[in-house]
Amino acid sequence: MVVSADLPEPMAYLVTKAVFDNFEEFKLLHPAVANTTKELMLVGNTVPFHPGAIRYFRELGLMK
Repeated sequence: MVVSADLPEPMAYLVTKAVFDNFEEFKLLHPAVANTTKELMLVGNTVPFHPGAIRYFRELGLMK
């Protein structure tokens, strides 16, 4: 998912949290993500993560 850098940090956090807290349902939305893992979602990205997403990833222990 791509969002504007202008998106407020709390909103980016909540969007990221919604996806990751409902990850199994998220994976049913498209075959391209059906076999991914939470860890793989953070690998190979060419766009920087939003600070709100980074905060959630750190809380989840997926990022330092």
